[in-house]
Amino acid sequence: MYKPTAAEIHTATRLAEIMMNSGNDPRHLGATLVELNRQNEMLEEVLNAAVHYMHSQSERDHARLSIAIDRARGVKTTQKEQMGLA
Repeated sequence: MYKPTAAEIHTATRLAEIMMNSGNDPRHLGATLVELNRQNEMLEEVLNAAVHYMHSQSERDHARLSIAIDRARGVKTTQKEQMGLA
């Protein structure tokens, strides 16, 4: 399976946003690509936080992992939680 490069993803996402903003997205391909890219970025954040936590098991890395999971789920976090203080 072909895996697009970061540059290709960036270009495709920008073109998708142009499609959406111009009202030329009749099949919602642009909107779908933008949303899937956003979800992918959040899941990459969860993965990175999980890897850090697995190696350190520090409270701060645990807080970062929890916040990343909440973001991926669509849960809003407080400023203290974002700083890893809650």
